[in-house]
Amino acid sequence: ETTLSIGPAPVVAEKSSLQGKVISAQGEVIPNASIEIYQDNRWIGVTTDADGKFSLPYSGAAEIRISSIGYQTERKQIKTNQYLQ
Repeated sequence: ETTLSIGPAPVVAEKSSLQGKVISAQGEVIPNASIEIYQDNRWIGVTTDADGKFSLPYSGAAEIRISSIGYQTERKQIKTNQYLQ
């Protein structure tokens, strides 16, 4: 399986939104990937657009889950103002 990552542009958690871009290990943009964040005892999610970009409401520390058909699901812990690649 191929892994997914957030990047090459870093994900920035600022104020009340988490924004980023999902790419494959080969650097290919992944459209329609599922991005879910676990916060306040519930999962909320969106899918990436045609350019692999997404935006989610967010505040404080949380867990993010990134998945797409044909790729291994990635889970990451995030904190306020943290950059992920």
